[in-house]
Amino acid sequence: MCTPYTDSLYSLEQRKFQDLMHAKNIMQKLKQMFQQAQFAMHPKREANQKIRSFKQMKSVMTGDSKFAMMGTDGESMSVLANLEKRLWFTNSLGSRHMNLEWFKTVPCANPNQHNPKHCPYFHGNLDKRRCATVIAYSVDFCKTKNCQNQDCKFTHNKVERLYHIERYKTKFCAQTEAECEYQQYCSFAHSDTDIKTPLIHKMERDDDFYMYYFKTEWCPYNQEHNKAQCVYAHNW
Repeated sequence: MCTPYTDSLYSLEQRKFQDLMHAKNIMQKLKQMFQQAQFAMHPKREANQKIRSFKQMKSVMTGDSKFAMMGTDGESMSVLANLEKRLWFTNSLGSRHMNLEWFKTVPCANPNQHNPKHCPYFHGNLDKRRCATVIAYSVDFCKTKNCQNQDCKFTHNKVERLYHIERYKTKFCAQTEAECEYQQYCSFAHSDTDIKTPLIHKMERDDDFYMYYFKTEWCPYNQEHNKAQCVYAHNW
């Protein structure tokens, strides 16, 4: 005889099974994508390139760049093109945000001189970041100088902190996107539809507001202002 407890256990196991099947399907699609990209390659290099591609795929998913170095051959261009497609998505309000699983987690393959602030790939330890959804690290800086532990639970540089899932697009930029030196790659929001923080200052200031919303969201403004009169919290 089934009870509410056994029913809940069954539902939980069913969801776990569905999640595993979904992850398996994604990995199979990624495998097919890399195999198709390698189809037109030289036969003598095909076996080695397959091994290299799977290492690249694994490195991107884990944030480890050891095997993610890109060359200038057809395979690398295909990998970079696929990463470029996955870099952007549109939020519920119609603004374009970056997929933080990919941004600055793969080394840049562009041999030409260019602005690293307008490039989604990293160029050294200063702008290299790990994916915070794969490696759960906090926004607090690591106290170990030049820490090389990829599983470290703390932030290693400013890029990891600014583009952490807890910080990305939670504050307004001091400039418009056209004026901003980072433009579309800026970690700060450039409009009301671009920001992730609920804009509670636009709500009606009634009794419910002061009881349920007042000082419940971190302030999204970087400019100096009267914090005592601001409806947002300012602990950081």
